[in-house]
Amino acid sequence: MSESRWPMARHDGGEWRPSDVVRESKAGKDLGVRCAFIYIKGDWCEYSSTFGFPTWQDSIRPCFNCNAFRKGMFVVSGNSENGLVWASNEDGDYDRACRLCEVVVEIKTVNDKKEILERLRYDKSDKGGRGRTLTRDLPRFSLRTKDRLEPSSALPDVGEFENVKLPCSVVFWRISVETHARHRNPLFCEETAMSPTRSVTVDTLHALYLGVLKVWAETAVWSLLESRAYGDVGPKSERIVTAVAVLRNKMRTFYYDHSTAHRHVRDQDGSKRLLTELNDLTSARLLRANRV
Repeated sequence: MSESRWPMARHDGGEWRPSDVVRESKAGKDLGVRCAFIYIKGDWCEYSSTFGFPTWQDSIRPCFNCNAFRKGMFVVSGNSENGLVWASNEDGDYDRACRLCEVVVEIKTVNDKKEILERLRYDKSDKGGRGRTLTRDLPRFSLRTKDRLEPSSALPDVGEFENVKLPCSVVFWRISVETHARHRNPLFCEETAMSPTRSVTVDTLHALYLGVLKVWAETAVWSLLESRAYGDVGPKSERIVTAVAVLRNKMRTFYYDHSTAHRHVRDQDGSKRLLTELNDLTSARLLRANRV
């Protein structure tokens, strides 16, 4: 994309397949536009699964953007609009974390490859190697048990290790020394000018609207229900049912008034702008949501 031309090979560097007849016919031709990455936007789950960052449940480095640890993530003391108590990751931290885990192995002979193959097994368990890993140490290659075979330029598909041409260099990943990377993502490199600190953004939907604002809304609603603002008759269980009924009626009235007042409002594409509406509001639903 940066060179404004169609690629000369498949995404993995391999030769064209019969199904790639259209792309093969365009190989090397002018793309018509020059492109560059601006940023990556997604939810935390996608960052963990696709981009190789730890999950939010990780004990050491649950955050892909700073050095917060799991037990201290929700301790707000010391944080302000001027900064956080946790140090933000710097531009080279990701590469250093990956290099710490990567073990480059030179395979020169068929016997070398055979020795490694005899100790490779697929381990897809959550607490295992999560891939094609070693079952025993191989001191001659500086490899340890649970080191995982990784994709590389010489071996894009780890399932093709048996057929790799020799001599070659392959990469293993040492799980025992992981910090804030679970595998190296090829998008983050000098060629693309991308890095986690420069390119990865925080998704406002999951971090803000389904995070902070969601918790605030839950707290605000329950504070209103328990304040007796919508009724003060009978025991607490009956007051909650009555309050929810009043709140539901007010909610429906608001939806109707809002729709009437904004019936002529349109989005940029010309479609009618609609407010996302809650289908129903019941005391049972609120009680389940708050585990009361």
